[in-house]
Amino acid sequence: MDIELLIDKGYYFAIYWLSVLLLIGVGKAFFWVVFRKIKIRYELVENDNLAFSIMYASYFASLIIAISGLLLTPAKDDLLTDLIDMAVYGILTIILLNVSYFINQHLILYKFDTIKEIITDKNPGTALVLAASFLSTGLVIAASVSGEGGGYHTALIFWITGQVIMIIFSKIYNFITPFDVHDEIEKDNVAAGFSFAGFLLAVAIIINSAFYGDFLGWYETLTLVLLDIVIALLILPLARYVIDKIFLPGRKLSDEIANQEIPNTGAGLIEATGYILAALITVWCL
Repeated sequence: MDIELLIDKGYYFAIYWLSVLLLIGVGKAFFWVVFRKIKIRYELVENDNLAFSIMYASYFASLIIAISGLLLTPAKDDLLTDLIDMAVYGILTIILLNVSYFINQHLILYKFDTIKEIITDKNPGTALVLAASFLSTGLVIAASVSGEGGGYHTALIFWITGQVIMIIFSKIYNFITPFDVHDEIEKDNVAAGFSFAGFLLAVAIIINSAFYGDFLGWYETLTLVLLDIVIALLILPLARYVIDKIFLPGRKLSDEIANQEIPNTGAGLIEATGYILAALITVWCL
C-alpha cells in the first residue's frame, strides 16, 4: 500500500474516532442532566444494579448505532462537511434518545414508573424494554441518515414515524399476548421483559430496512414503510405461533413466561430471539 495513502487513512481514522468519542461525551452529559436524580456511579459500582447497567449501556450502544448511519455513508467532498453532519446528527440523536425515554414512560410502559422499577426495584425486565426502546431509536435514526437525498427534516420525520409505529405495535403485542405485559414486568418478570423487548427490536429492524438507503421521495418511502408494516403485522404474530411449535413443542411459551410461580427467563429469551430472527429473515428476503 502506498505510504501516503496509508497516512491519509490513518489521519481520517483518528479524526472520526475522536469525533465519535466527543459525541459519547456529549451523550453522557445529556444523560446526567436528564437523569440527574440518579447517582450513576453509586448504581454502577456500589449498588451493583444490573437493571441500571442495562439501561446505561444500551443508551450508549444506541448512540453508536445511530452514528453508524453516517459512518457507513460515502464521505462528502470534504472532511469539514462530514464532521459538521456528524456533530448535528449526533446531537440530534442524543436529544431523540432522551425523548424516547419519556415516550417509553408515558406511551409504552405507561402503567408504572420505569425509573422507580430500575433504581428502587432493580427490575431487569423494565430495563430490557427501555433498552429496546433506545436501540430501536438508534436503528431508526441510523437508517434515516444513511444514503443521500435526505436532510435533518427527513431524519426527524422518520424518527417520529418510527416512534408512532413502535407505539402501535406495543399495543398490538399486548393484544396478541395472553397475559398483561405491564403487570408481568412490574412484578419483576424478566422473561416477560425479554419477550417484549425482542418484539420491539424486531419491529425496529423492519422499520430500519424500510428507511435505509437513499431518500427517493416521500411517496416511495412511505409506500415502502406501509408495505413493511403490513408484512410485520403478518409475520410477527405468526412468529409467536411458529416459535411455540419449533422451540417448545407440546408446551406454550406464554405459560412458561407468565403462568407459573417462577417465570422461565430462558423461555422469554427464546421468544425474543424468535421475533428478532423472524424480522431479520423478513428483511433479508425483501
